[in-house]
Amino acid sequence: ISTGVRRRSTRNQLLLPILLATFLTSQCHAVVKCDASVGGGTCPDNNTCCPLFDDDGVQVKDSSSCLPPNKHIAAGPGVCCGRSVNSNAWEEPVMTGCPVGYRCAATIAKYGNVEEYCQRVRDTDTRLDAIELAEGMTKGIEARVTGRIKDRKLLRGYDLTEETDNNELQSSYEEGICSNATDAVHPNTFPRYSLCTLPPAAFENVHGFPLKDGDDWELAYYSNMGSITTVVKADVRFVFISIHGSSRNADDYLCAAHSASRLQARYPPESVLVVAPRFLAPEDGPLDGFRPSRGRGALPLRWNETSPIPHTWRYGADSIQGGTSSYAALDGLLEHFALDPGGLYP
Repeated sequence: ISTGVRRRSTRNQLLLPILLATFLTSQCHAVVKCDASVGGGTCPDNNTCCPLFDDDGVQVKDSSSCLPPNKHIAAGPGVCCGRSVNSNAWEEPVMTGCPVGYRCAATIAKYGNVEEYCQRVRDTDTRLDAIELAEGMTKGIEARVTGRIKDRKLLRGYDLTEETDNNELQSSYEEGICSNATDAVHPNTFPRYSLCTLPPAAFENVHGFPLKDGDDWELAYYSNMGSITTVVKADVRFVFISIHGSSRNADDYLCAAHSASRLQARYPPESVLVVAPRFLAPEDGPLDGFRPSRGRGALPLRWNETSPIPHTWRYGADSIQGGTSSYAALDGLLEHFALDPGGLYP
């Protein structure tokens, strides 16, 4: 749901677009420190830590990119595919990956363009299903595609030698058409995931959003820019609110939304604020790193996860303490940005 909200300013009329994204697929996760071999950054729990590379293909220290799990495909770590040969609209490197059960693949298409995707790994595979990427590309170093390439094999029997002209080739990988229930969940191919990189504080700090004056209960949320109630953010032009599903893994949704926000070409990355509210349940246990807006004292709101129906927060139920409807909590977030009573978004 995308909605543009016009807000009055003392100087002019400003339009602060707010994108509200609800994902109903996809337990609260802890924060994990990635191994130094993949940068030593921070990712949500159960993510696969992948290395981060700069514009020159050099691995960045003390930072990693995060590949989220996909429980609908299979459990287990994903595959880091390295830096894409294509940058985003802001000329930033894009780290990519695939879920468990898939390999990183690419095809040399017509005119030498490289199409990158995830290729399903089948138990009966006896040959490569797509172009095997050069070692440099998997490490994030751009493999420049010229008119001729050598020693690579293409799906469906093409043998690319130094005598083969790329311009004569068409993309030849299977399009992932579903023929049965298994293929519907595990398509043959699909686009690679764009991974996210955020500073440790974005995952370690869970902020509190006040909904009622004087209340001791606040809505928990993650943000790519820290607190949304205490710091002026004059450069923000677009707000992306990402709502988690039944697993309540808001940190993963912050990461995914942050990555998705960099795929658009209208708003510069530094002007996009990403917020991921966290509708907690008692089953989630203590919330480490909670930072209430009013300092010490306030606690995070929680909703009943099992009674009278599962995931009560999805249906506007009142919180267990504080008596706040989840719908009212979301309305409060929208009003905060649309009306801007504190003048934080001039």
